[in-house]
Amino acid sequence: MNCERSVPRLAEYFSKYFEGKKRGLGFDYSHIHLSTSFGLDNVLRRVIEYYESHINTRDVNGRTPLLIATGRNCTTRTPLSYSTIEDKMEALRLLLAQSHVDLNSKNSEGMTALAYVIKRKRGNYKALKLLLKYDDVVVNSQDNSGETPRLWTVKYGDIEAVELLLAREDISASMGDTPRYHAPLYDASEASNLDIIKLLLEHSGVNVLNSTGRSSLSYFAEHGNPEAIKFILGQRSIVTDSKDSSGEIPLSWAAQGGHTTAVKFLLDECGADVQSKHIFGRTPLSAATERGHTAVIEFLFERGAEAYTPDNEGSTPLSWGAGRGQTEAIKLLMKHDIQLDSKDIYGGTPLLKGAT
Repeated sequence: MNCERSVPRLAEYFSKYFEGKKRGLGFDYSHIHLSTSFGLDNVLRRVIEYYESHINTRDVNGRTPLLIATGRNCTTRTPLSYSTIEDKMEALRLLLAQSHVDLNSKNSEGMTALAYVIKRKRGNYKALKLLLKYDDVVVNSQDNSGETPRLWTVKYGDIEAVELLLAREDISASMGDTPRYHAPLYDASEASNLDIIKLLLEHSGVNVLNSTGRSSLSYFAEHGNPEAIKFILGQRSIVTDSKDSSGEIPLSWAAQGGHTTAVKFLLDECGADVQSKHIFGRTPLSAATERGHTAVIEFLFERGAEAYTPDNEGSTPLSWGAGRGQTEAIKLLMKHDIQLDSKDIYGGTPLLKGAT
């Protein structure tokens, strides 16, 4: 540290701290915060002896010394967050060695020291390994957005960090108990990161469902991820036709996403039923027609899809296409045996839906 630059800044902080205390401004920046923030390890070692009761105090931004140690140059940090971000390993070790330190203290964003290391300082595996040695560190903690440390490692494609987290026996085995965009496997599938996908599946199992009943295969189908589909089809125990809470099956997800290759894999390799229906009776053809995916529509017809397949409310693929103004899709449907004037249970016809 450059003393000529740091000493005046340190003096300024101390001045603000004591002046704020006098005026009752609540400038709660303790000696431990200061020494951690400035990387003064020798000072930190001494002040911890005298101010151990301040080990978990928060400054005006909600930061504890531990968060400061892991997340320097980020607002709303704790001392621990400072030390890990700047690779201040000695400060981090000193703080972690204190019996009363709160290993899972969160800032105003709900992030713990572990989350800071992963999100703010990617590649700092020394700090990550050190934190993970402590059994009391909660590896499944969620921030204010419902995101977990494991999710961040997947988002960043950090396979080494994923491996380190999965080595913990208490890591959540679920595919995602939060919404689908907070499911690690969903993000890995979207990024087509096959190496991380394999790691996650090996840990959780190929048939594990998230809170909405989504399977790993349905994620891969939605993103049209052929390599992931090939991999999971090689697992003997895979269930290929599992329905989620809305009754959708993997084939429906692939069809509505417009992923012809994925549709082909599911039909030819998984033995999916081209006429399969979800709980409201809608077929993959209806899903593809609603989105205007002409290549998928043509392929489904090649595989024997029926053009006239009313769902539970009487809506046909033609109705779905007309309601969304999918002209090219409608042209394809009209080459087949359809009923132009079919009515749904509300009396609506394809013509009426197209007009409105």
